[in-house]
Amino acid sequence: MPVHVKAKLIRKEKLKDDIFKFTVETEEIAKTAKAGQFLEIRVKDSIEPLLRRPISIYNIEGKFVEFIFQIRGKGTEILSRKK
Repeated sequence: MPVHVKAKLIRKEKLKDDIFKFTVETEEIAKTAKAGQFLEIRVKDSIEPLLRRPISIYNIEGKFVEFIFQIRGKGTEILSRKK
């Protein structure tokens, strides 16, 4: 069942020039999700870019969810600039 939440970005790590690891605080997702499942991430509150980005969960610890992604286009580039 889909869960829609606003997650708080806790940690942003730049692993390489175009690869990032984000740690977000989201107890709702952390309770039921498993590593390897996908998050559908909306990168902006506006209509552009229209589609959410499917990104696999890397790790879950307590109420924190970690995911790693590579900049591959406009959406992931916007995501990489989040603070």
